[in-house]
Amino acid sequence: MIVGHSKTAWTRKNGLGIYRFVDAIVMIKRLGGSAIRMNLSATGRPDMVPIDQVIEEAYGLLSDRRAESGFEIFHAAAGCPFTTQQLTTMGGQILGVNVTYGPPETDLDREAHNLTKWLLPFGSETWQFDRSQLEKTLARNVAPITPSAEDLLKLVRWYCASE
Repeated sequence: MIVGHSKTAWTRKNGLGIYRFVDAIVMIKRLGGSAIRMNLSATGRPDMVPIDQVIEEAYGLLSDRRAESGFEIFHAAAGCPFTTQQLTTMGGQILGVNVTYGPPETDLDREAHNLTKWLLPFGSETWQFDRSQLEKTLARNVAPITPSAEDLLKLVRWYCASE
């Protein structure tokens, strides 16, 4: 999933990808709730790729291509160091909402579940992609920008800053 800029944490606040789960916590807070039960797997690890890495690699593919070779798919991957639960727990701590896990129990839990249910397969699986074809095509072996715990905190704080 594409996340904010690796240096500034900037992202568009449109609730896409992993940020939809944070939006559910924001919704609970706005509705006066202090707790949320999210139906997320304990083992799901999304591959979180900073937007600046995606842009750099896309630009490299466009500018480094010598000849058009047809349609190709490349994976801009960064790795999966954190679980979706770690991300949502962090979001809850920043926003002052206690996050627990399991099927929805309250009306607010169900509202949050309705907001995020289409993303549950993405947030509950481990998404690990192979970058080898991308690196081969770009003729370089550049390590991806894998978010650290500090980076993840910065991304979530930036996204929640106006709440």
